[in-house]
Amino acid sequence: MKLGLVSGFVVLERDMLSYEALSKHGIDVTIFSNQDYKLYGKLNLPIVLLKRWGQYNKIPVVNKSIQYFFPYDRWMFGLKKATKEMDFLNSWEIFNPFSYGAIKTGKPTVITAIDNIPFNYRFSYNKIVTNVKEKAAHFIAGTNTAKYMLMVEGIPEDKISVIPLPVDTKRFKPITSNKDILKKYSLPERSKKIFFTGRILDSQKGVSDLVYAFYKLAKDKKNTILMIGGSGPDLPMIRSLVEKLGLQKKVHFLGFIPDDELVEVYNACDIFCGPSRITKLWQEQFGYTMTDAMSCGKPVISTLSGSIPDVVLHGKTGLLAGVENPHSLYKALLQLIDDDDLREKFGKNSRKFVEETMSVEIVAKKTADVYKKLH
Repeated sequence: MKLGLVSGFVVLERDMLSYEALSKHGIDVTIFSNQDYKLYGKLNLPIVLLKRWGQYNKIPVVNKSIQYFFPYDRWMFGLKKATKEMDFLNSWEIFNPFSYGAIKTGKPTVITAIDNIPFNYRFSYNKIVTNVKEKAAHFIAGTNTAKYMLMVEGIPEDKISVIPLPVDTKRFKPITSNKDILKKYSLPERSKKIFFTGRILDSQKGVSDLVYAFYKLAKDKKNTILMIGGSGPDLPMIRSLVEKLGLQKKVHFLGFIPDDELVEVYNACDIFCGPSRITKLWQEQFGYTMTDAMSCGKPVISTLSGSIPDVVLHGKTGLLAGVENPHSLYKALLQLIDDDDLREKFGKNSRKFVEETMSVEIVAKKTADVYKKLH
């Protein structure tokens, strides 16, 4: 069986892991993308690059205006001809113009969705969404929350399969703590360590909520530190907040963490915290950093944002606090900091849960079953 993945502007190595593993189930995958796509990581799948309409419009203001009102600058020329040997196509999200392009080829198309806010698109996308919802052969929801979004949008439940995003459990796994990594980032060995990493975009990721929660925790538990990895436009604001609260000696900014060190940093922490918020147009869709930490056998504290309750099981793999509620976050952190046995229990449950539901092999098997059933 031949499957064509009609991709957008970005191809992430980790998203491709389960597509690569489909070959073990008799499904060969080819990626079809536009010539100005960006690859993050390595790609072990063949890729066909096509021109898109928007490449010919080089006037930024005009280009953005056309995309807003008539989102066809993402239309890839020659897609129907290029995919003629494919048995199925796959694209992501019902409002994506690339999904519309896949549908218009006439090939049976499966739509993967992780967005979890119903009708979260502009008026100009109505035609696209209507066509995709009516003509897609099947839908794969990354979480139960995303499935509910699809059902609210009018997709019959029997046309939706829930399959989580893949986690590389062979890479992200429990390992013995490396003292060298502690020295590199100037982290005290005997301290209790809380870790956050990601894009420090405070409107979404809630890093300031974590800093406010840690303010009281640092006073109550002197041997506790907060590790913040990653970067973003709000990093100066977060640094300023840490200074304002007098937490310079307790909060460690790790900056960009290279991939080959990330697993070691996860394993060096005692608790991973992802305090995501909710905005009008966004709520957490999956939480890769959380599942990576869980795969390393770490308990996770997060919030009731979007699909997080599908990923972090409250009272089993971690604790969920209120959104934009530093005091609720503080109480959850305090509970786990004080209870070594509970942290260990949640950590073991986390690793088991990820292995049994999100490993590359399991995700690939479930995905292959969908296509074989449709074939």
